[in-house]
Amino acid sequence: MTSQNKIIRLLHISDALPDYHSVWGGAEKVAFRQIKVSAIFNNFKVFAAGTKPSKQVKEGFDFFSILTTENFLPPKIGRMVSAFKNQIIPFDLVSFFSLLYILLKIRPHIIHLHKTARISLTPIIAAKLFKIPVVLAIYDYWYFCPNRLLIDKQANSCYRFHGQWCKNCSSLEGRPLLKFLSIFRRKIFDFFLSKVDRFSVLSESSGNLVAKYFGSENKIFLVRQLSISKEINRSAPIEPNSIFFNTWMLPHKGVHIVVRAFSEVLKKIPQAKLYMAVKDAGNYSDNNYYQEIIRLIKESSFKNNIVIIEKPNYQEYLNLISRANVVVVAEQWENMAPTTLADAMSFGKAIVASNIGGLPEMLKNGDSGLLADPKDPKDFADKIIKILSDSSLAEEFGQRAIKNIRDYGSEDIIKKQLLNLYQF
Repeated sequence: MTSQNKIIRLLHISDALPDYHSVWGGAEKVAFRQIKVSAIFNNFKVFAAGTKPSKQVKEGFDFFSILTTENFLPPKIGRMVSAFKNQIIPFDLVSFFSLLYILLKIRPHIIHLHKTARISLTPIIAAKLFKIPVVLAIYDYWYFCPNRLLIDKQANSCYRFHGQWCKNCSSLEGRPLLKFLSIFRRKIFDFFLSKVDRFSVLSESSGNLVAKYFGSENKIFLVRQLSISKEINRSAPIEPNSIFFNTWMLPHKGVHIVVRAFSEVLKKIPQAKLYMAVKDAGNYSDNNYYQEIIRLIKESSFKNNIVIIEKPNYQEYLNLISRANVVVVAEQWENMAPTTLADAMSFGKAIVASNIGGLPEMLKNGDSGLLADPKDPKDFADKIIKILSDSSLAEEFGQRAIKNIRDYGSEDIIKKQLLNLYQF
């Protein structure tokens, strides 16, 4: 299908895009970068679709808005509908008809699905009506796990995937109907997944997990995290003893680990400062974890050493990385390839990251940064102190990080991987 003599119409679908939608995260950044890379292929005409953006999308591709059921419901009822779609039946009738209109207009040859929690897996069914091949990007484990993280109620790794034991998962607390219906979740989701032609993953470790689920590697393709090293300016002055942490205020992001580690860092380096960029996935006012973190900070002796930046836009996020002395990535789950890690390496930053998931594939311990025990604040603290106390070491890590991320995920590498993915 991807012959030089034919223009391939490629439709990317993602709930949101950075800076064009109000809420976005790492998965949306990865999707956006892959869309822009595919847009420079000579024999491709690229389109993108997603939920209605906050402002007009101005990129090298046409963008189409997809309506969802939540567009027509009060917020409280909309959240209930979203929970049902996300946990039990990943189908949205409004999105379905909205997509049919788009598909009739574009007539794509390939559909590449990215993060589609709101649109759900509706595009798969719409695509099959038109006999269009579907590629599904795996950014977390929502398709195989009710809480999408492959961790249990105690935050320990869980590799049983979804099934009857999921009724006791923390993601279903207070939802008796969803608990009951979760017994059937695997059969329902597997129906949709069986219609997918290919899956893209961000790391070999996530590819192994997905292969374990399906019992086969035949449909799994690696498309790595893209380095942005060629796009950035490294001339910004570095703030001495500054630490940057980009996060959602959620347990699996390790906020509690970083705050406790920072308290240990201050015992050795009292002038250290932690800049914490907190992305907003909704209203956290009733979130126990959020309240616990805020209480921990307010009651501490180091509250003036922590700066919380709420809802940073993409440029603010990059500026924060550029000024940092050390960047921390404290994932508590099998994250495949965090964008913050790739971006920090592109900026030539010294990094302390969790030794989990796909992170060791990107960051070589002792070469381009340091890996720490995900659940050990003291280990994080010791390694942050080591870097802050040795400027030459920080510089060495940073220089090797730039080289390693270019070797890992250069634009040429991503082009080859995407072209291989689209070779039907």
